[in-house]
Amino acid sequence: YLQEKVITVRDGNVDMEEYQLANTVQMQVSHKLPGWARRPKHGRQYSANYISEFRKDIEKLCDTGCFRNERKLNPQTMLEFIKAKYPDRYTLPGEIEIKQEIGSLFLKRKMEKTRKNKTRKPIPKPYLDKLRKYLEKAGRDYAELKPKDVFAKLISQFSSAEGLQSDFPDEKTVKARFSGLKTIHKTAWSVT
Repeated sequence: YLQEKVITVRDGNVDMEEYQLANTVQMQVSHKLPGWARRPKHGRQYSANYISEFRKDIEKLCDTGCFRNERKLNPQTMLEFIKAKYPDRYTLPGEIEIKQEIGSLFLKRKMEKTRKNKTRKPIPKPYLDKLRKYLEKAGRDYAELKPKDVFAKLISQFSSAEGLQSDFPDEKTVKARFSGLKTIHKTAWSVT
């Protein structure tokens, strides 16, 4: 059956129930301290973060893929492994959290590798002084000096019947240091 819509026009003098109910309602306005609506810091935006409990498991799963590419796992597969290992847990990390953890692990490992590679052995003073003298002798013709040739000169000057001394720097260190000294020498000559 059809319902008919009835529109009634009321006189403004008549009290209506809705208005009376609205007048009785009191709004409770809480006064908040300044800054209450600030956005939370990075990592605190959403609810609980469960990744900390599973870091070791994720690291082990990452390690299996680091050595052999065919064993690399995506975050979804890692989450499945974690679910299988902890079947009664409801507080598991999400795929995005796992992906972020993998990224931070790779970044951490990359930083460790670069720190190991950047440790440069210092060149002992007599050899360093000799490199500086080569540059001083060259004067403005410093550009013609090649690190390879300078290393050969250094070997010929410091070699003896027994061979090179134990503290003699390797070729890579000498070349890198000489290139740096050349750059410093270049800026000194360009200023004068």
